[in-house]
Amino acid sequence: MKTDAVRRKVVVFGSLNMDLVARVPRMPEPGETLMGHGFLSNPGGKGANQAVACARQGARVEMVGRVGNDGFAAELRAALAAQGVAADGVATAEGQGTGVAMIMVDDGAQNCIAVIPGANAAVGIADAQALRPRLQDASLLLLQLEVPMEAVVRAAEGRARPAARCCSIRPRHGSCRRHSGRWSTSWW
Repeated sequence: MKTDAVRRKVVVFGSLNMDLVARVPRMPEPGETLMGHGFLSNPGGKGANQAVACARQGARVEMVGRVGNDGFAAELRAALAAQGVAADGVATAEGQGTGVAMIMVDDGAQNCIAVIPGANAAVGIADAQALRPRLQDASLLLLQLEVPMEAVVRAAEGRARPAARCCSIRPRHGSCRRHSGRWSTSWW
């Protein structure tokens, strides 16, 4: 692995969610209760997924976002640390729950996703302005659209060295993929 001196620094500003995935034989009809045949929870959120993907490629990664004051927050922070992502920029939004994605995947691999933003909705302009010191030596700033747009725009405007920055914006859309014999909506 490269030393910190030669590893590129990536700052990810965005969302962290806990993905709650239920396997079902088919999608239920409105008002129908359907028995499922599998459940798992995975750390996720477009921002956290980007952070993990970059760390796995050898980058030094710092995640900036918000989680709630709940058990999911501790799980997400621990999962980031286990993947080599610095999470000291992940703040707690008091009085908010951590963002959650509730996902149903049927036997035909079709999915239905409801995202409850929770603390992600509390990411604001102050969070974006606090990015500036982190960007001084960063090679890349990654953004998505799962936190409020005004914060995303302010983060993009606040780049310290514009020539050295590239912003990647990932639109919201759900997808599931098969990984190691089980379904997952994240890179973890």
